[in-house]
Amino acid sequence: MKRRTIWLAAAALALIVVLGGRLLAGEPSGQLSAAATAALAADGMTPLGGARAPDFHLVDQNGHPVSLSDFRGKAVILAFLDPVCWLECPFDAQEMAGVDRLLGPALSKRLQLVAIDANPDYLGIASLQHFDARENLDRLPNWTYATSPSLHTIQAVWKAYGVAVSVPAHGMVDHSIVYYLIGPQGREQFLSTPTTNTNLFWGTSQLLAVYIKRMLGATGPLVAAAPQRLPKDAPAVAIGPPGPVAVHFASARQGWLVANSPPYQLLYATDDGGATWRDVGPSGVTQRGGLAWSWPAPGVAWAMVRPYGWMLDATVYRTTTDGASWGTPRVMSGAPPTGAPAPLAARSASQAGALVSGGLWTTADGGATWRKATPLPAGAAPTGLAWSPDGSAWVSGAGARLLRLPASGSAWQPISLPTPAKFAGTGIATLPPAWQPGGQGGVALTAHGWLWYDVTADGGTTWKPALPPIQVSATGPDAVEVAGGGVYVLRQAGSGTAVWRGDPATGTWTQIGSPLPATGAAAVDFLDPTRGWVVAAAGPKASALWRTQDGGRTWQRAPLPVPAKGA
Repeated sequence: MKRRTIWLAAAALALIVVLGGRLLAGEPSGQLSAAATAALAADGMTPLGGARAPDFHLVDQNGHPVSLSDFRGKAVILAFLDPVCWLECPFDAQEMAGVDRLLGPALSKRLQLVAIDANPDYLGIASLQHFDARENLDRLPNWTYATSPSLHTIQAVWKAYGVAVSVPAHGMVDHSIVYYLIGPQGREQFLSTPTTNTNLFWGTSQLLAVYIKRMLGATGPLVAAAPQRLPKDAPAVAIGPPGPVAVHFASARQGWLVANSPPYQLLYATDDGGATWRDVGPSGVTQRGGLAWSWPAPGVAWAMVRPYGWMLDATVYRTTTDGASWGTPRVMSGAPPTGAPAPLAARSASQAGALVSGGLWTTADGGATWRKATPLPAGAAPTGLAWSPDGSAWVSGAGARLLRLPASGSAWQPISLPTPAKFAGTGIATLPPAWQPGGQGGVALTAHGWLWYDVTADGGTTWKPALPPIQVSATGPDAVEVAGGGVYVLRQAGSGTAVWRGDPATGTWTQIGSPLPATGAAAVDFLDPTRGWVVAAAGPKASALWRTQDGGRTWQRAPLPVPAKGA
């Protein structure tokens, strides 16, 4: 949660008179509605004595230089907003937009709404533009969102206005929430510390509008009567019970683990074979909506932070240092398909793709820039993405088919997949295909708890059945592993879970080793025929990581990360 504390010099504050539960600050007599009066009691409106407001020299959301002195002659509402905040900042931005509506077009020309970036990890102009577009602030002619490519420069502005900013290990940035009301001569007149309370939403806008009118010497009633609408909510997502949900080892020592630590989903890395784990997930944005992931090479990982609350856009990160550092995050325009388990796929440290806003976005420069590919066909319900060695994009989803976009093509090609007769038309789901060099590939299809496997030898032009249907206990992308020419799946075996290996060359399934003593298995990863890992239940409210080093003959509980305090 964002802090509502602020560091202000005591000399700059006038005495606040507390009377009848309200904070009074020269309230304009008879001008406050009941809603604005309630907001005044909760938010406060402290006189600041008319000191000169600290100037700043930043860039606005369009990349143009901007200073507070540019708005001399106008009243200014100044706030500090995080462009990837899921709660308070979208709320506060809409309250500021509500002031415009209440003043009306003529008077709002004498007001400037100014926000300063309050997230040290998201200082790019693109992040601000996404925020503005999502909140419809780009339609306001008197809206300015300012930032700086220099963290030192923007930290100086925070300090000048007494705004505290910190980045916790998990969750969104913690920063002071304030509205500074600055007069036309550039002097600080009032300070309000707003409360994120939906019942006070429209009242706070009215409160601010009344004080702005007073500062401008304007008279008459407020214009708008209908309340400003609250920000839109992202689809609700619930993080599951504590414990791992996916695992991937790129070598005997280097691996990745995704784990639930409610209310967040976190990313860990190991460089000692899983004996210890490091919390390496990207910071500065909430993980309440969960993650999507792709690990194309040792030491390289791509992570997508899914939308949550009033943060409606996904964010994509990339690391090439085992998570020791992450590149500049990229806010995408929109969200991945609801429920899509694999909307992110990377070919390498530089090339990746993401299913966002009903289409495919690709990057070839490590995520610095993205472009939108040819729109998906009408009616497509994508759930997963993969890349073949020739650079073709493959999208999976409902039904026994794949969509292919050749690297040099401009149109998606639907490709039908062989289906056992008894499953034809019965709610089939296709997982993202797995590829090897030379046009060799395979794809798992599922229906009603059964799984079968088709293969191709010509880069995906034609497919044939390779492994017959087998009943499995989990059907998600992380519950099917393709390694060393084999296909690994999970099956319930009495009170435990067995790992079965399919051989596409012979068309046979074989149980490997002994069942591990756990049910509810959800993910499997094999480095080679002897070394593997399984994520399975550890009681009704948690999951655990199991490991074998002898081809499944024996299984041991593997060490798990210790969640950071406050996670």
